[in-house]
Amino acid sequence: MSASQLAHEATSDLNKAKDQNLVRTNAFINGQWVAARSGEAIEVTNPATLSVLGAVSALSAEESSGAVDDAQNAFSEWSQRVPQNRSVILRRWYDLVLENKEDLCATSLFERRRGTNRC
Repeated sequence: MSASQLAHEATSDLNKAKDQNLVRTNAFINGQWVAARSGEAIEVTNPATLSVLGAVSALSAEESSGAVDDAQNAFSEWSQRVPQNRSVILRRWYDLVLENKEDLCATSLFERRRGTNRC
């Protein structure tokens, strides 16, 4: 089953996220959201209830290896940035985490088999 089919069929609280851009099915590689070349996906389930939460792209070993290589290259570029530049980017990331803390909390709690009432 394709990632888009699995994502469409998934009915869970994660699909009720305020910002649906936080719920993704593709892999983030080299600054882009990328589907597996095969189009296949892996279901993500709640381990406590076995309900489908969503789906993620089923990357091949070659695609995964390429993603690791891209991440290593990105780290090399990141480490060459001056601290002031990195701090601006990290501050923006921090602000985004705060703006989306409820959705991020709910996602984290699902990953740890807890209900959303503990956010």
